[in-house]
Parts: sequence; structure tokens; C-alpha cells
Amino acid sequence: MAPCGWVVVVALALAAVAAPVGPTVTLDFGTYRGISNPITGTDTFYGLPFAAPPTGNLRLRPPQLFATNYGNVVQDASLPKSDCTQQPIEVVSTTELEYVETYAGPNYTAYLSITGTGSEDCLYLNVIRPSTATPTSKLPVMFWIFGGGFEFGGISEYDGSFLVQQSIAMGQDVIWVAANYRVSAWGFMPGQEVLDAGVTNIGLLDQRAALLWVQQYISQFGGDPEKVTLFGESAGAMSIGFQLLLYGGDTNNTFRAAIMESGSPLPVGPPSYAQGVFDQIVDFSNCSSANDKLECLRHLDESTFLQAVATTPSIESSYVNLHLAYIPRIDYNTVPDFPPNLLRSGRFAKLPVISGDNEDEGTLFQFTSLNVTTDDEFAQFVKEMFPLLNETTLEMLLEAYPEDPALGSPYNTGDLYALTPENKRIASFYGDTVWNAARRFFSQIYVNASVPIWSYLFSHTNVIPYLGAFHSSELPFVFTHHSSVKDDCVDEYDVRARTLVECWVGSARHVEYVHPAANVLVGAEVDVVVDVLEVEVGRLLCVVVAQATRGKI
Repeated sequence: MAPCGWVVVVALALAAVAAPVGPTVTLDFGTYRGISNPITGTDTFYGLPFAAPPTGNLRLRPPQLFATNYGNVVQDASLPKSDCTQQPIEVVSTTELEYVETYAGPNYTAYLSITGTGSEDCLYLNVIRPSTATPTSKLPVMFWIFGGGFEFGGISEYDGSFLVQQSIAMGQDVIWVAANYRVSAWGFMPGQEVLDAGVTNIGLLDQRAALLWVQQYISQFGGDPEKVTLFGESAGAMSIGFQLLLYGGDTNNTFRAAIMESGSPLPVGPPSYAQGVFDQIVDFSNCSSANDKLECLRHLDESTFLQAVATTPSIESSYVNLHLAYIPRIDYNTVPDFPPNLLRSGRFAKLPVISGDNEDEGTLFQFTSLNVTTDDEFAQFVKEMFPLLNETTLEMLLEAYPEDPALGSPYNTGDLYALTPENKRIASFYGDTVWNAARRFFSQIYVNASVPIWSYLFSHTNVIPYLGAFHSSELPFVFTHHSSVKDDCVDEYDVRARTLVECWVGSARHVEYVHPAANVLVGAEVDVVVDVLEVEVGRLLCVVVAQATRGKI
């Protein structure tokens, strides 16, 4: 029998069956009409503006107040708005494409071929609620932050109907909100000029603006602004980490708890660390001689600016993957210090957190490094990924990651899936250095500060067995539905998906239960904790079991 699995691309939920007259919500700037789905028992409101369109002179500026008032003219909220403009992504070689098609499938190939779609007019959010919700319901709110390496992604990829439907079935209704934020150069432009102008970390500020919108308006949809839980994956989880650090831990009371799927706050530097990226965009745009280079960039048309951004490195543009040009940066204001320093000094929001990883986080990113085939080339790869490493530390890393495919990722597969002598080694190294190590450091800080935090390890491997429990492979459990599952696997899917959603919904509704008696440990220097997540339906119980495993940080 074929293993149970489904397509990786998160499918849209069941097509909404519009009621004769859709539900309306009146805000102080207008009335919006959404759509009802009697199958899922949910109402959806698409494309609600939470900030002014960041176009023209508002490009490369923090989000501004949405000032339009529609009066008595009812606005259509039945169709999605555009995502923000995406960073164009190109694969390294034809050889890589062939490997991807063979081992990971066409969905991953599509991920490697993002062409820069989207619109600069994109600061909108979606709300999905139980159809029975009223302004007096005071339902907990689950606020989703999407991932995509801070270079691509958007709310059109995710539909929270399944999650809300499951919460209704549990008798623990929640409201789901997802907001776009600017990515790539539009949201995370580096450069000293950006720092000097005070326009850093715009994407994080978009997220905060959406959270402030929720505080002001979610009660009209039936939500409780005092019961907001953030949850996100990859760059979305990293964003949550930065929301916990923003302004030294000042959340402005915009949320009370967080769930971080495969991501922790990165140890980032100042904008000048990627000065070359800014200079490249400016040079391509013929703005090098301008007195105000940022103002020059604002006057470019959308197409020209996109072409300029397309000349800069993307997440998949180097054999040393995950060298991200566009990420949050220290600006001594929104991110006031080196993130590890903020954590060590207690300058973070002391809120309950669930933070977990997938067992084989690194396998999704190995394909650009298939030209690394020897021990010496692996050592050079490590040095290029971390150029400040001294020789002693390098030797320790090489010893911790021996040249043995049986010890690599996907784990527990022996020599299977070893395309080269080094690819499983690289996958293991990626997974630990980018995800596991960061999570464990983050978790230990919380433990030391007596702040509630729990970890989990997602280990389901049947989506794409070659990649193991790869980065983002938990998302189908949270968002997808039966149409993306093989017919003979629906029952298995239901059990796993409902268990995960019950855990997330339980944490959103009952934060007081996110504090079990389990002793939270995070392991030794060169070991990784194997975290076991157990769920008691109706309330969250996350039990962490510390078990050392050799070969991973």
C-alpha cells in the first residue's frame, strides 16, 4: 500500500457556499459584507484594510493610518486581495531542478520558481469566524503570520476555515485572522541609508499594525482583543520571536501567547551588514547619484523597482542556502540590540510560548548544495555559511557532523536518500544550526526566567518520504482538508490533523493550562532534545521529555 500523504501546497478550504445575503460587520470607517459557508459553519471577510496602501511615496516607509471612510457604502469582502509583491526566486542549475522533480516533486519545483507576483497595495487582512459569533461572543483570536524566508508568501496561501471548523466541533470556538506584511526589499530593505532614515524592519511594523487593528476592531466580529494568540511558521515563527523582542519586549498588549512552528528570533546584525544589497538596487535603478537614494527609489514605477530587487540574492540563489538578504535587523529602536543580548538581559515579553521544530528541517534546503561531495568541500561550505568561525570551532562542528550518511537527515533512514556523500550531512547541519540550536537557546532563556514555554518535535514523514519530516510539512495538518489527502488515508489524516488543531486551539482558549507540571529541559551542548507533545482534548497538556541524541546540535 502506498504511504499516506498529500500535496504539500496548502490547499484552499472548501469553496464557500455564499448565503443569499452575506454577513456584514460595521466598523468606524465602513461596513463590509463577507460570505458564509454553511458546510463549515463559518463566515469569511476578505481584504480588510489595516493600513494605507504602501505605494508611491509610502513605499519603503512604515505603515500609515488607513484614512478612507466609506460611509454608508457597503464594501465587498467576499473575494481575496492580492498578496504583497514577492521576491523573484530562481534555482541554481538545471541539475538541481532534475533532482527536485525526481525526489521532492513538482510542488517544490513551483516553490523554486516564484516570479515576483503580487502588488504593492497589499496591507489587508482576512477574518474567519464561526457563523454564530456576535459582537458579545468574546471568542479567542488566533492570529496567523505566514512564512517564506521574509522574501515571499502571503495570506492567499492559507485558509483558516478548517481550524475554525474544528474549534466549533470541539465546542471551543475561535476566530482566525491572517494579515499580509511586506516582504523582501519592500519590507526588510537593508543598508545604512535605511537605518539613518528610520525606515527599518517595516515588515515587522506591518505585523504590529495589523495586531493593533485587531485590538480596535476584532470585537465587532465576535473576538476578544484580550485573548489574542499569535501562531506562525518559519519566517512567521521568527517574526513572532521578534514581536516578543520588539521595543525591548513591549507588545503594547497586542497578544497574550504565541505558538512558533519552526522558527525563533535570528541572531541578526545591523542593516549595514547587507549594504551591498541596497547598493545593488540603487545602482540598477540609476539612483546612485541622488541626494536622497530612498526618495529616488520611491519614485520608481512598480515594475522597475521589482526588476532592481530581482538582481539581488534570494533564498535559493547560492549553493550555501539560507543566506537571507532581507531579514529583520538591529536598528536600536524596533530591535534595540543583538537578539541574544535582548534575551539574556530579559528584554523580551514574558508570555507563554509553544516553540517546536520538525525532525528534518534541513532537507528542504539541501538541493542547492549537491555540488558538495567531499569532506573538504563540506568544511568549505561550513566556513562560507559562517565566515567568522575559528578553526577550533570548525573542527568541533566537523566532528559533530561526521561524513556518514546514516547519521544524516532525514534521520533514521540509514544510507537511503544519500544523493551524494554529503547531502544528508548538510541537511542535518542546516536543520540544527538554523532551527534546533536557535529554538533551544530561546527555550533555555525562557526556562531560566521562569516563563512558561514548551517544545515539540513533529516527526510525521509520509508527505514526501525522501525529505522526512521536512520544513513546513506540518502545515497540511493545520490548514488543509480531505481533497488533498489520498482516499485510503483520510482516517489517519483526521486523527493527526485534529490532534494538532486541538492542541493549538486549546492553547489559544486556555492559556492558564499552558503551564503543566512537567520539568522543561533543553539538553547539552552538542545534543538535541527529543520533545514529545501529548494532548488532552479540551485543554492543552504539553509534556517535554529530555532525551539526548548524538549527531545534532
